[in-house]
Amino acid sequence: MAHTSDSTPALLIDPAWIGVFPDSCNRSIEAFCTHFGIDIHKETARSVVQRHTIVGTDGRTRGIYIKLYTHRRKWWQGLFRSSKAFREARNLGFFRQLGLAAPAVVAVGVDKILMGTCQQYELIVTEEVRESHLLADYWQMLPPGDPQRRSLIDAFADQTRRMHAQGFLHRDLKWRNLLVTPGLEGRPALWWIDCPNGIFPRVPFLARRGIIKDIATMMKLALPQCTPAERLRFVAVYLRARPRAEKTRFIAEAIRYHDARW
Repeated sequence: MAHTSDSTPALLIDPAWIGVFPDSCNRSIEAFCTHFGIDIHKETARSVVQRHTIVGTDGRTRGIYIKLYTHRRKWWQGLFRSSKAFREARNLGFFRQLGLAAPAVVAVGVDKILMGTCQQYELIVTEEVRESHLLADYWQMLPPGDPQRRSLIDAFADQTRRMHAQGFLHRDLKWRNLLVTPGLEGRPALWWIDCPNGIFPRVPFLARRGIIKDIATMMKLALPQCTPAERLRFVAVYLRARPRAEKTRFIAEAIRYHDARW
């Protein structure tokens, strides 16, 4: 991504979307938000998410989600830190490269002050995933034993294993960060969204602990939602053909982390 100075805020819009927005939107984060009725100088929340509808160059109506991060009230929180908006854009791109479903990034930018050392505003815009449901909501619509529940468990476990195998830690593996779209032949599709905290750690110990945290976080939310058999299925798919001793050790670590944390 392009370098951002304190005098020239960068807003990068995907070339496929440039013709969709007025030229004024290309100037800055403030101009983009103003076009959609968002006054960045009056926003007091640390993050704001809004859905808007636009008409594409093909005449089709599309939904977009605008997420604005603000650091005005506690400016030091944006000091010498990497951009959450750019991290999220990078992570969504990683998911797509890995073959996982993730929304397209429409635009991303950061507005810096203090000679480029402090982030004041950050923006990421993503395309809406049509006909999607939050994973928890979709899960509640399915009765125990429904083949779609097994399909979702298999996909969730396999895709989590694949991202971990690439050295990626999600660090917020909660059901609210996953969408579901109905698929063909009763095989719904998972969509990975909202992942600004994901990282590629370089220290093996931190990587191992991060993997355990991801799985323990998922297990915490799965306890009231899934049957014991479904939770075991997730672990079996995630660990696949690992030796029994390694499986036992991994499960014990995840349970210890879960019990100590929650």
